[in-house]
Amino acid sequence: MCRNNFLTHPPHFYFTNTRFFLLMKRFLILFIMACSTALLSQGYAQTPKRDAKRLHKEIGLRLQTLAEHRTDSAAYYQQVQELLQMALTCDSLDALPDSRGRVHLDYTQENSTRLSPLLPTLIDAGIFEYRRGNSAQALTTFLFYLHCLSRPMFHEKDNHEGIAAYYSSLLFYGKDNFREAEHYADIALQYPAYAKNAAEIKINCMKKGLHSQADTLRYVSALTALHDIDPSNAVYFKMLIDHYSAHPDSMALHRFATDELKKHARNKQVWMLNGELAMKAKQWEKAINYFKEAEKRDKAYVQAIYDIGICYASWAQELTDSLNNQRKRLRKKDAATIKGYYQHARQWLLKVSHLDEKQALVEWERVLTEVNKVLGLH
Repeated sequence: MCRNNFLTHPPHFYFTNTRFFLLMKRFLILFIMACSTALLSQGYAQTPKRDAKRLHKEIGLRLQTLAEHRTDSAAYYQQVQELLQMALTCDSLDALPDSRGRVHLDYTQENSTRLSPLLPTLIDAGIFEYRRGNSAQALTTFLFYLHCLSRPMFHEKDNHEGIAAYYSSLLFYGKDNFREAEHYADIALQYPAYAKNAAEIKINCMKKGLHSQADTLRYVSALTALHDIDPSNAVYFKMLIDHYSAHPDSMALHRFATDELKKHARNKQVWMLNGELAMKAKQWEKAINYFKEAEKRDKAYVQAIYDIGICYASWAQELTDSLNNQRKRLRKKDAATIKGYYQHARQWLLKVSHLDEKQALVEWERVLTEVNKVLGLH
């Protein structure tokens, strides 16, 4: 006869037994999780090192066959860039700490030693792409070179930062990215071989970003400083003239021209500027004197010589018109003066004709023909 289980096993037995099994189940679950976490952590800690070792080995193998690509410049440059990128990746993995937080660099030094000689090849690659008109790839290459130099394994391992920064600045400027262009121009400015060209890029970047009075003052201050350092630089001088010509104050350009004579009297462009302003005001004698000072500093200065001739001819024509308007009979003295101006004009225009025979710089032939007619020389 079967006994009642409830009577045989009282309720407290079931309760105690059930709680024991639940505790055991929870303990087993926690134990399994702890073991799994430890194993996974150990596995993940080893994976970067395994990948670094694999890349290190692959770099060695590819270095052995690199010379085979020299006959194809594009392929060779691509191989070099891939090798250097692999080295950077290997270095990043090599530098990761292990499960105990320790860092062991197993491959960085060797990769640095065997790959640093390839860094100048990136410059060659960038110039190669630039000359092919592939601006995007050229920029990527120059930026990659600069990135390599910023990494500890390649820091101070090469000295072409100046040219890479200059080309990066130039290419960013071509993309109208003036902020980045100015940033890399600032780097290139630190290298004398690229400072002059980098300064021109920088100042043009500043010109493109004139949004406030403060921006304008900063631009003019920087441009003036560059001009004072290199007064003969026609680019800086023209940019300053353009700025003051557009100034609301009509006398701003005149003040600039006067100040320039005090600071840079040896600069022929300064005398030309003052001559042009006097010429515009029809102050012929004053203008001629300024242009002659410019010609003294450059005996083959075609524009200055031509302007002297134009001033003499204009002076003669103005005097003639003035006397005609007064309806006065032309006195011998006045006629001699006018003829003398035309003769001076002819003298200077003939000089221009020898310096600029094909009229590549100025159109002197028409004016000389008119002067000859007035003088009765056909």
